[in-house]
Amino acid sequence: MLTVGLLVGLVTLANPNDERLPQPIHFEPGIQSIPQPKLGASPKDRAAAYAGATSCRPGWHLECDSPCDSYPCGKPRCICVADPPVTETGTVTPAFYILHVYYSAPGSQSNVQYTSATSLGSTTSTTSTFRNTLTVSTSIGVGIIGGSVDIEASRAWGSTRTDQVDILTTQTSGYSKPSYFDVVDHDYDEVWFIAQPLIELSYTPASSYGPESLSWRFSPNQPLSAVIYWSYVKWLRDPTQMPATVKTFLDGHGITAAMYGEFLKADPFAYGYAFGQYVDPARFEYVTQKSLIPVPFPGAKPSSTTYSLTRSVNNSSNTTNEVTYSAKVTASTGLIFTKTSISEQCAWTSSTSAKIALGTNEGESVSLSQPLFGYNGPTITRIYVDKIYKTFFFSQDWQ
Repeated sequence: MLTVGLLVGLVTLANPNDERLPQPIHFEPGIQSIPQPKLGASPKDRAAAYAGATSCRPGWHLECDSPCDSYPCGKPRCICVADPPVTETGTVTPAFYILHVYYSAPGSQSNVQYTSATSLGSTTSTTSTFRNTLTVSTSIGVGIIGGSVDIEASRAWGSTRTDQVDILTTQTSGYSKPSYFDVVDHDYDEVWFIAQPLIELSYTPASSYGPESLSWRFSPNQPLSAVIYWSYVKWLRDPTQMPATVKTFLDGHGITAAMYGEFLKADPFAYGYAFGQYVDPARFEYVTQKSLIPVPFPGAKPSSTTYSLTRSVNNSSNTTNEVTYSAKVTASTGLIFTKTSISEQCAWTSSTSAKIALGTNEGESVSLSQPLFGYNGPTITRIYVDKIYKTFFFSQDWQ
């Protein structure tokens, strides 16, 4: 029995003996009767007989049940069913997408070592870019190779929402984040991003087959204009400090000074940090703490101690923390974005994940150097994992 997409006029009446009597199914106007193949007709002739009735109004097609696999054939029942909606495709190019933030550690000779096994990134959606009447979804399994950086769209961090995807970033040769001062200085936090990523869109209008929907994904074939880049927080907060080469790059990719504040939303300490400041456990997972002991006399060279970092795999909090920022659209193809978006902006949301690592030990380490002689600042360093971007964050306090 076919699933029917329209009212067909099936009515059940009661006779005096309280028996059910069948009533005829009225076809859509214009449907031809299905000819009954002759007894003994070949399978080919029978198929041709059934194929002869194909009249439905435009936008509809004929579907029949009871195929004649044996004879004498039963009379088939047919109905006009709406054609599947036509899916449109197109692309949109936002000015940027933030991959992650590398935070500075204390110590003029300190560094944080991320290995080629370290997966960074966030659980990402862009649903709020589009009209709320749309059912938005995204695709996984897309891999993008950008020189020394690999990017993958997956469900590795436990995302279950169909409109979210986990964007994983790995540095194929690892990455060492240096520090420059005895105290934590978030001016030197690094915001990494893709400039002008190409996003593929697929739009399906509402129909009897389902609601109006839109699917998006990072294109696996990124154009030459899509580039992975980064900036210090201080350059974004105070463009007068930005080197000319960095400004030229940003300008050339449609990233103007008016957008710099959107980058800074990724770093909760971009506008300042106080020793002992509260660190939100919904955003940051505590790992360990280390003592800070300055060198014993003037001119002594600071020594460094390297600590292996072992992180928890699962997020210990059920509270979600997220970063939402907007990136101006610099280009688009087709009409999908124009008719489905609510502005000329891509609204990105990066959220904490159910998992904050793919393994407890990914070979990561931090090398913390001693403060210089005369240092009288905080005496301990606390180390956390940013549950949005999966990088290590450092705070300082007194014992």
